[in-house]
Amino acid sequence: MAAGCRDGPGQEKYRLVVVGGGGVGKSALTIQFIQV
Repeated sequence: MAAGCRDGPGQEKYRLVVVGGGGVGKSALTIQFIQV
């Protein structure tokens, strides 16, 4: 979450939208988002 705050709330929401848009890649994006 530290990275999300650094990038900004807008970026975090955008990533959430992308994750929600994809069903199969949802888990992959979620893990990547947490790592980043």
